[in-house]
Amino acid sequence: MKLHLLDDMRGRWKYQKTIYDLNRKSINNYKQCIDISIADIKQMLVIDQKTLANSKTYSTITLDNNILNKVYSYYNISYKVKLKLTNQLNITYKKKQVNFQEKVYVINSNFFIVIGMIKQYNKYLSISFTSFIKIV
Repeated sequence: MKLHLLDDMRGRWKYQKTIYDLNRKSINNYKQCIDISIADIKQMLVIDQKTLANSKTYSTITLDNNILNKVYSYYNISYKVKLKLTNQLNITYKKKQVNFQEKVYVINSNFFIVIGMIKQYNKYLSISFTSFIKIV
C-alpha cells in the first residue's frame, strides 16, 4: 500500500523551528538536519527520524482503509492521526489536560511545513512553526 504523502517525506532534510512560549513570552529557534525513512511493514508506517546526534524519535501510524484515523496509547499519551487531504496530515496528542496538535502541510516533494500548538485547559501555552527543505 502506497501513501504518497509520506513517501514524499523520505530523505535528508534541513529544518528550522521557531517556538513561541506564550507564558514566558520568549522565542526559541532551532536549525538541524535529519534523515526521514519510512518502512511499510504489514500496513504499519513507522517514521524514523534520526538527527545528526543519533538521537531518535519514533512516530507510529497505522492505516485504516487508506485514512489515518485511529487513537493509540503509548506511555499514557493518546494520539490521533488523520490524513485530511492528499497534502495535509493532522496529529493530536493528549495527556491529561494537555493537548498538542500538529498540522503537516506538504507544499511539494522538496518542501513541507509543520504548525504545532500546545494547549492546557483550553489556553494556548506555545506555538511552533517548522519548515523542512529537502537536501538533494
